[in-house]
Amino acid sequence: MTTHGSTRFLSFAYALGYHYTNSTQVSIGPIFSFSSIAAGETRIGILSGLRYHYDIKDIGIAPYINANLGILSSGFSDYNLAYRISSGVDFPISQKASLSVGYYLERGLLSRGYLLRL
Repeated sequence: MTTHGSTRFLSFAYALGYHYTNSTQVSIGPIFSFSSIAAGETRIGILSGLRYHYDIKDIGIAPYINANLGILSSGFSDYNLAYRISSGVDFPISQKASLSVGYYLERGLLSRGYLLRL
């Protein structure tokens, strides 16, 4: 589950990924955005991504960078190219789970915000 924050928008996204190597992951998934629920301004789309992280074994954290590219739509004829660049740090919770804290810059949907992912 991924939660995004911004001063103007609410957005939800999830992705299915494949670890190409231990430090590289590719992913694809849908994204949903509500820019103004009262005005009925919603956007849906799909983003594909490439993520690289470096595991610092001495202190147990993994800084990462992530790049996503996709298409967003606010109607049947209104399509926009979207991209997101993010960076942050993964903190391990268990052997199979981690908490990610980071920052992202996104165009086509949001302008900037924070990222919390479990």
